[in-house]
Amino acid sequence: MQSVQGSQAMTTSGSSLPSSTKAFIKWALLASVAIINGYATVLMYSRGETAFALLTVVLTALALYIFGSKKTYAHRYIYPGIAGMILFIIFPLVYTVGLSLTNYSATNQLSFERAQSVLLERTFQSGDSYPFYLYQTDKGASLVVDTPDARYATKPFEFATLSAQTLELTPVESVSGEKATLRAVIQNRDALSALELKLADDQIIRMSGLRKFAAIQPLYSMQNDGRTLINNQTGDTLKPNDEVGYYQAVNDAGEFVGDTISPGYVVQIGTDNFERVWTDDGIKEPFIGIFIWTIVFSVLSVAFSPLYWFDSCQHCSVGRVEG
Repeated sequence: MQSVQGSQAMTTSGSSLPSSTKAFIKWALLASVAIINGYATVLMYSRGETAFALLTVVLTALALYIFGSKKTYAHRYIYPGIAGMILFIIFPLVYTVGLSLTNYSATNQLSFERAQSVLLERTFQSGDSYPFYLYQTDKGASLVVDTPDARYATKPFEFATLSAQTLELTPVESVSGEKATLRAVIQNRDALSALELKLADDQIIRMSGLRKFAAIQPLYSMQNDGRTLINNQTGDTLKPNDEVGYYQAVNDAGEFVGDTISPGYVVQIGTDNFERVWTDDGIKEPFIGIFIWTIVFSVLSVAFSPLYWFDSCQHCSVGRVEG
C-alpha cells in the first residue's frame, strides 16, 4: 500500500512543473504576444490605418492586463466575450460614425500623402517616340534605337550587373548579334523601364512601350512648400482643395477653378453627409418613401397581429369542441 502511494506521489511531483518554470512560460508567452502585436500596430500606423492600430493596442493591452495579473483571474473567462463585443460591435459602430463625418467614397479613399504620390508618378510624352530593339551579343545585351536621322546603340551590358540608370547612345552603321524576341523584352521589362537613354543631342528618352522609347517627363512637379504641384504639360498650378479632398487648378488670385484631379483624398466634412439627406432630392425622396413604408408596415403588423391570434384561438377552440 505504501509503495503504491509512493509511486503516485512521485508521478504527481514529476508531472507538475515548478512555479518558477510556469511563471517563465507565462511571461514569455505574454511578451511574445506583446511584441508581435506591437510590431503589427507599428505597421498599421505607418500605413495610415490609425483606427485599426488603436483597436489592436486596446485588445492587446486588455489581454495582457487580464492574463498577467492575479487580481483579474476571474475575468479571463469573460475576456473572449469582451474582445468579441469590442471587435464586432463597438469598433464597427465607432468606425462607421467616424467615416460618416468624412468624404470617404469610391473616389476619395487615399490619404493626402498617398494621393500626392500617385499624381507625382504620372508621366506624359514630351517628344517623339522611337522604335527600339534588344540585341544579344557575345559581350552582353545592347539596345538599338532607330531615329529618322540615324541608328543608335548602347554599349553591351548585363542586366544582372547593370548599375547605371543612364546609358549613352552612339551612332552606329550596323549592329552585331542576334535580335532578341519580344518574350525577352517582357522578361527584362522592369530593368528596361528603369533605364534612361541619352541621345546625341542630350535628349533623354525612356521606355514608353514594349517596342518604343520616347521623351517622357513627369506630368507634375512638386514645389518647395510640399503641397503645390505644377503641371509640366500645361503649366497650370494645382493646390489641394481641402474642402472637397482633391487637387485643383488655381488662378492668379489663388481661387480654385476648373475640374478636380483624381484621385482624391479623405478630409473631414462634418455633418455634410447628413445634410445631403434633406437637401439632395435624389437621396431625400427615396429615403422618405422607405421611412414611411417602414413605419406603416410596423404599425400594420402590430395592429393585425391580435386578429391573427384571435382567429387562431377560435380554430383551436372549435377543434377541441369537435374532439
